[in-house]
Amino acid sequence: SRTSSSFDRRSRARALCAAANRAPALSLWPNPLRDGEAAVGAWLAEAGAEAVRDEMTGVLRVEGPLDVAGSDAFAAGAVVPIARAAVLIAQRVGAGPGMRVLDLCAAPGGKTAVLAASGARVTAVDSHPARAKALETTLRRLGVEADVVAADPLRGAKRARASQRHRADDAGFLERLLGGVVGQRQVRRMHFEDRAWAA
Repeated sequence: SRTSSSFDRRSRARALCAAANRAPALSLWPNPLRDGEAAVGAWLAEAGAEAVRDEMTGVLRVEGPLDVAGSDAFAAGAVVPIARAAVLIAQRVGAGPGMRVLDLCAAPGGKTAVLAASGARVTAVDSHPARAKALETTLRRLGVEADVVAADPLRGAKRARASQRHRADDAGFLERLLGGVVGQRQVRRMHFEDRAWAA
């Protein structure tokens, strides 16, 4: 009946809203540059928290509230709160020793750390000076060596294309920059807000 169908739609809508409002599991990446596996394991054991390791990314998923920023593991740079998807994206780049990688919109620095842990030379770019400064602070805590640049990659890419003075061995690096510009332009058109959903 029409009444039953309307009730079913409302029930499904409420279930979707409840799922959207539910806090996701906490995702933590043990930083290999700071002996993260051992430090994070000891911290979680002390906190009485259980973690499930994602074999593909090495990310630990922890259910329930946990004071990450107030922990010794965080202060020592041994752990990075970061989504599994973000780690997966950084790993899919296939970075490694001897490679140069450009990380656009790099702040707060989680993906930069994952890329740098591979042994690649990373240039981390963020258009906002304050975010770039915070990025430098984060990378120092994580023991990450990377070149941090506060600049607008859109303008930088246009200047590089116009001058044509870049060295031949930088061509691939520049191509990555120009390819990333498209993604940044799309992100700029999107605006997100944290808010609860209700039906």
